[in-house]
Amino acid sequence: MALDPLISFEDGYNCYESAQFRALLESALVFEELPEHNNANEIFRGRIGELAVPGEFRNRFGSPALRVDQSTYTVEIPVEGTWHGARLNRLVVIETFESEGGFYLVFDEPRQRVVQAANEAGFALPSSGTAYRDAGAMGLSIEVGEYGGRSALSCFNV
Repeated sequence: MALDPLISFEDGYNCYESAQFRALLESALVFEELPEHNNANEIFRGRIGELAVPGEFRNRFGSPALRVDQSTYTVEIPVEGTWHGARLNRLVVIETFESEGGFYLVFDEPRQRVVQAANEAGFALPSSGTAYRDAGAMGLSIEVGEYGGRSALSCFNV
C-alpha cells in the first residue's frame, strides 16, 4: 500500500511536512512535565504517544518502541508500505530534550533508490544524497544515509 498520501511534504526541498505527517511525527513522542521533586531530578520525560494515523493506514504501522539515551529520545515505529514506490521498513523519530530533532524514513531499498524516491517527493538532492540548507539561525541537514544497516532518508535541524 502506498503511504504517499500520509507521508507527504508541503515543501520537500526544505523538508516541511504536510499537516498530516507532522501530526504523526509529533504524536509519536510526547513530553510531559514532571513534579518539581522526583528521584531523578528530571523536569520533563518523554513517552510514546497515541499515533495520529488515519484509519485507512492504521494497519500499516506496528507498535512503537521507545529508547532513551541520556537526553535523547528515539521512537521506532515499524511500517509496512511504500513511499514513492520504495519499500518502507520503519519510521524513526528522534528528539533531544532542549534541542532540535528530526526523523528517519528507513527503507528496504538500495541507497540510490531512496535518493530517487526523495527527489520524486521534491527534495532536489544531488546524487550524493546529502544537502545542507541554511535556514538562518539553524540549518537543515537532509541526507540519504544509513540507519540500522538500512538505507534511510533523514531530516534534522542542526
